[in-house]
Amino acid sequence: MENLFLEMIEYTNQAMMYELFTDPSFGLVSPYTKGSHKDMDHFTFIDSISVLNKYMYKFAKLGYVSGSISSLYNEAVKLGILCEKEMFDKTKGINTHKGLIFVLGTLVCSYTKLIYDHQNFKNFFNYCSQLISKKQYELDSLKVGNTNGEKIYLKYKIAGVRKEAYLGFPLIQRALGYFDLNDQTSLVKTLVFLMSECDDTTIINRVGMDGLEYVKEQMKELLNKGFDIKALKIIESEFINRGISPGGSADLLCGTIFVSLIKNNDRRVRK
Repeated sequence: MENLFLEMIEYTNQAMMYELFTDPSFGLVSPYTKGSHKDMDHFTFIDSISVLNKYMYKFAKLGYVSGSISSLYNEAVKLGILCEKEMFDKTKGINTHKGLIFVLGTLVCSYTKLIYDHQNFKNFFNYCSQLISKKQYELDSLKVGNTNGEKIYLKYKIAGVRKEAYLGFPLIQRALGYFDLNDQTSLVKTLVFLMSECDDTTIINRVGMDGLEYVKEQMKELLNKGFDIKALKIIESEFINRGISPGGSADLLCGTIFVSLIKNNDRRVRK
């Protein structure tokens, strides 16, 4: 099964690089702009990606075992913590992919477990939900917020990507309808869709709930009326000036690309 684990790195790397090169990206870092970030650039992201790929291999191996998918939770958390530490070491303390470690780690581990269990692809998102169900329960008993995401949950009851994963990544499932591996322009359209729907805790942390609602309204209008590159660049410039960065939506975009890659290229699982 070594080829399976290596293929997971191939697809996670491809997904992360596609997301990084998405342009315009409305305040995110890309090779063309630092977006709303003064402390990082695309080289910082490439450094971080090198760490994440190593751990995605480990997440892939973790999933390829007997037992229930939910029994892998504690080991998956440990891997995520180690990956996060190495990411921060590599980037000298800059948070590039903390949320993405959770998203991709969940997707990769769930997928290799699905293959081990000889299950149909239709069960994939249910596996994701089962794997991290304890993560959602932890929020229900939360009293003190130690991270930005936990503080936002306590204040607004918005669970962000934890809830998204617990529900089986419904936004990724819908985003697959916007993304086309053979059409690079679909990257931007998929990101616009995700930003129009995602309760993005990165945006909330930067510009509050009013800022999030403004972003979602702008993106919904783009989807409804259509858009050209000039209109997108104008909105991107505005978002950068306001300090907006849709990090949560970017993580889901990356997850969408990864799922599209395995769905279209891997023949091990019946679709």
